Amino acid sequence: MIETVVKDFGIQPVYLAAQVVNILILFLILKRYMYKPILKILEERKAGVLKNRQITEELAVKQVEVEDQYEQMITQARLEAKGIVTYAKNQADEIIQGAISKAEAETESMKHKAQLAIELEKEKAQIEISQNISDLVVLGIGQLTGKVLKDEDQIKLLNDALKQLKASEIDSDAQANL
Repeated sequence: MIETVVKDFGIQPVYLAAQVVNILILFLILKRYMYKPILKILEERKAGVLKNRQITEELAVKQVEVEDQYEQMITQARLEAKGIVTYAKNQADEIIQGAISKAEAETESMKHKAQLAIELEKEKAQIEISQNISDLVVLGIGQLTGKVLKDEDQIKLLNDALKQLKASEIDSDAQANL
C-alpha cells in the first residue's frame, strides 16, 4: 500500500528525506531567530498589560480614597461654614441686644432727666405762683384793711395761704390719679 501511494503520487524517498531535513532546518532557524523573539515580545506585552491593569486598579482604589477624602473635606467645610454663620448670628444678636439695652438705658435716663426737669419746673412754677399769690394776698389785705402789714403778719398769712394751696393741690392730684 505504501508502495502504491509512493508510486501514484510520484514521491521519491530521497526528495522526501531532503524535504524533511529542509523543514527541520527551517523550523530550527525560525525557532531560534523568529519564534523566541516573538515569544519574548509577546511576554513583554503581556507583562506590560498586567502591569497597566494593576496600576489602573491601584489608581481606581486611590480615586475612591481621594473622592472619600474630598467628601469628608466638603462635609467638614460645610460644618465649619455653619459654625461660622451661627457664630456670626450670635455675635450680631449680642450686638443688637447690646444696642437695644443701651438705647433703653439712654431712653430711661432721658425720661428720668425729663421728669426731674418737669418736677423742677413745677416746683419753680409753684414757688412763683406762691409768691404771686402771697403778693396778691398781702396787697389785697392791705387794701381791705387800709394798712401795711408787718413782716410777721405777712409771713403768717403767706404760710396759711400756702398750706391751703398745697392741700388743694394734693386733692387735685389724687383726683387726677383716680
